[in-house]
Amino acid sequence: MSNPYSPDPQQPGFPQQQPQQFGQPQAPQQQFGQPQFGQPQQPQFGQQPFPQNAPQFNQVANYQPGYAPVGYAPKSKIAAALLAFFLGGFGAHNFYLGYKTKAFWQLGLFIFGCITWLFFIGIAIILGLWIWAFIEFIMILAGSEGFKRDANGVPLTS
Repeated sequence: MSNPYSPDPQQPGFPQQQPQQFGQPQAPQQQFGQPQFGQPQQPQFGQQPFPQNAPQFNQVANYQPGYAPVGYAPKSKIAAALLAFFLGGFGAHNFYLGYKTKAFWQLGLFIFGCITWLFFIGIAIILGLWIWAFIEFIMILAGSEGFKRDANGVPLTS
């Protein structure tokens, strides 16, 4: 009996078919080849090849530095600064810029501060939030490194 996994001399890389035994019907086996190293794999069954310059998971599509991708409206520095000044304790400016984790923390701390206001703990929390928002307001206006771009990496417009 021959080894079914030894290569066939006519078709390198394909296993040999086992001989059919009597009493057991077998469907014909379809064999697929593996591409050799260094050779590009051709698309099968009408598939298009995957483009090499496609964005990876959790990345913004490629664009020139300083320019927004096609179809993406860049965020305004003035709008972000006004949101930070007037609604900064709620995290509105961070929601606008796309920094959702930081914005949810600010909103959650504001709600917790309102609930604990009667115990005087909330006063300190809300005061700290407004100081945090005012510092971020100044950082947005000054164009600090953390606030030059939005969460997608697109520069803010003036």
